[in-house]
Amino acid sequence: MTYQELQTELASQIADSSDSSKSLIFIFIKDVCRFLSTQKGRFLETSDNVTLTKNIFTYDLPSDFAGLYHPNQAFYIVKDNSYYPLEKISDERFFKGFSSTSTGMPTQFRLFGDTYSLKPVPDEAYTLYREYLATITTPVLTADVAIPDKYLQVIKSKVLILASIYQEQSDKGAAFGQLYQEVVNQISADAFKEDYPERVVSKENDEEDILGDIYKD
Repeated sequence: MTYQELQTELASQIADSSDSSKSLIFIFIKDVCRFLSTQKGRFLETSDNVTLTKNIFTYDLPSDFAGLYHPNQAFYIVKDNSYYPLEKISDERFFKGFSSTSTGMPTQFRLFGDTYSLKPVPDEAYTLYREYLATITTPVLTADVAIPDKYLQVIKSKVLILASIYQEQSDKGAAFGQLYQEVVNQISADAFKEDYPERVVSKENDEEDILGDIYKD
């Protein structure tokens, strides 16, 4: 799905496909992406395959690399249809006993700036499978949607919930602003629950999940 298709779908859901409505929808989508990009872990989970070069042990990270979503194992050597995980280690461990003449199938890696290094040095053109978090770039109408599915569904559901408001308000800008704030609040709450689970108190008798007694000392 492209952003233009998402824009058209949301416009259809609120029964207003006017140019002004579509323009507001796209502004809203870009704001959500911008907000997601500032949140810890609120990035697109992605993966790819690259071919290593014999005797080369340092490579550039993807241009959209934001971090690892598996702390210690995110790179795998693919050989004979099997995946062999590489261990992420510190600089100190990486260079302890490191030799550029020690070759073989890589078993360890380290991250440094915009690069990663492998140990031992590849002795052939292995296939490296990489799993990582990618930054969410500014949406372009013709580009594929890069919003994590979890939050894409939040956006769609909020549009449906507020459809009646859109129909009754002449100033749809205020309604779109309310929609954006609700999505932001949802994402912030999710981020808080994941980062500080011990500070979220469960309310078993509530009809819906809420954050309660968050700031306990």
